[in-house]
Amino acid sequence: MLSAASSRSFVAALLWMTTGRHAVWTALLVAALILLPRGFAISLHQNERYDDEYHLSRGVAFWQRSIENRPMNDPPLGDALGALPLIVTGSVGFEPGSREVTLYGHRLSPETLLNLIALWKSLLYLPLIAVAFVWIRELYGLRSGWLAVALLLIEPTFAAHVPLPTIDVLGTEGIVIACYAVWKYLQRPTLVRLSLAALAMAVAMLMKNTALILPGVAALLALVWRAARFFRDPSPCSPRACSRVPGETASRLAGYTDTSWTRVFLHIPISIAFLLLSIWALTLFDISIPLRQRDVKRFDNETFINAFRHPWPAGTYLRSIPSTFDHATAGHPNFLNGERGRMGRWDYFPIVATYKLPIGIAAIVLIGCASFFWRRPRFDEWSLSLPAIGWTALMLHTEINIGFRHFLPALVFLLLLSTRVLLDRSRWLNAIVAVLVALAVIETLRVHPNYLSYTNGLRSEPYRAITDSNLDWGQSLKSVRRWAGRQKRPVSLAFFGSETPHTLDRYLGDTKVRVVLRPSYTRKPQRELPTAGLFVVSPTCWAGSYDPLRRLDPLWSETPIEVIDGSLLVYDMDEIVKRRPNVWHE
Repeated sequence: MLSAASSRSFVAALLWMTTGRHAVWTALLVAALILLPRGFAISLHQNERYDDEYHLSRGVAFWQRSIENRPMNDPPLGDALGALPLIVTGSVGFEPGSREVTLYGHRLSPETLLNLIALWKSLLYLPLIAVAFVWIRELYGLRSGWLAVALLLIEPTFAAHVPLPTIDVLGTEGIVIACYAVWKYLQRPTLVRLSLAALAMAVAMLMKNTALILPGVAALLALVWRAARFFRDPSPCSPRACSRVPGETASRLAGYTDTSWTRVFLHIPISIAFLLLSIWALTLFDISIPLRQRDVKRFDNETFINAFRHPWPAGTYLRSIPSTFDHATAGHPNFLNGERGRMGRWDYFPIVATYKLPIGIAAIVLIGCASFFWRRPRFDEWSLSLPAIGWTALMLHTEINIGFRHFLPALVFLLLLSTRVLLDRSRWLNAIVAVLVALAVIETLRVHPNYLSYTNGLRSEPYRAITDSNLDWGQSLKSVRRWAGRQKRPVSLAFFGSETPHTLDRYLGDTKVRVVLRPSYTRKPQRELPTAGLFVVSPTCWAGSYDPLRRLDPLWSETPIEVIDGSLLVYDMDEIVKRRPNVWHE
């Protein structure tokens, strides 16, 4: 039993660690203690996913200075950061022009490389935790800062994608840090802060092309800031409310620091020049041709074509932009609520959110949005509100509807905004938030480590509504292997995952699992579909978005007897064929 003095010392130490300016280091320590073991557990449980090789091969090519020969749907920096463990360990060596295989044929096994990448990517998530904590503490106070950390650690889509080689979380992180840097510059417009903001924007724009609207959002933030000078009361909070906000924010809310128009017009060209220079430097001073011959047919403007068929600084980055727009305008095969399509729907992400958001977190977001009706907004909240509006609008108009992961840039600002609920000192509201956080923890832990296929359980059979990376990204071959080893009947698999020739051989090569469909099944015929035994089906194959022959449509009327890892559907073909002898010909 601890003595009273020891108890008081422990409480004092705990308060010292979780309050004050040094609390950010405690937040980082707590985050690391959660992220690293969780990322390692996810990596141990899963094999490489559908897009892993795509991103890793481009990351390695970036460091080998051979990326100009590869198709670019996104900028190179995010892939390059994700591939650093391969570079550091010397686990590279594919020849330019060969099939893109980066995880095989090295001195380290694919599992070891994926484990290293998972730990590295988990560490790369820590800057987002630090910035979110500091930002929200400035806006709403210490308790809201800790709530922001909790939400970013608990939310399952973030948890699923943090340790992966893909760039969805890195792109989101870059956007958040850049928006914070821009807002800090606007608070005190010095050349140092301007340089940091421009550098942060360059990093974000080189992570993922979702950040293409970042300069526009930064310009809107600057206009809002300047326009505030013309209002009678640019700080709508009362002196009493302002006194609850610590540090620099409280003084700003009481009155703004004026900035001359001369300085504004001087800083605009400086920021643009530094942004462009930073982009060029971060591409390792790349000078290459942005527009390749096969891309020319996408454009009708001869002046544009002639200009971009010559070497340009940061040509690799420039080449990714038309590829992104081409993909966005052409759409992508998708599936929602039993309907196949190619072009995007405005309601795709709102509907998917009802499956992918934990009930506790969804409730906190809703209460946070509702709090604007009873808690007057503060001017500094534009720093979160404008990015939230900008990226939500972008996501609702995108033509690419293949996963909730694409909504992360909008979701992160909604999560941060929702922490305003703790501005109120109401005990019952604080208690409700605490219960909702605990509920979200329980909700997500029940699926550990299968965060990628998480659904909140409000509706059964989620595969009838959502597919692709929302449920299955080809990550469960290890689980299929273990499951098949316990079966006494033949097992067939309809697989949606990595297309490299090594993946299936490594995980299923010495098992009785017979692969009848693979990702390339839209391009060439595969084996006959099974009429006996057990049939394990990826929900993406089940949906048929990528299969013009709709071969698995007969299973739509059947109910799986089991679900592996919350994603892969298991059908008893003996029982189905007994009832429907011509099941594959109906």
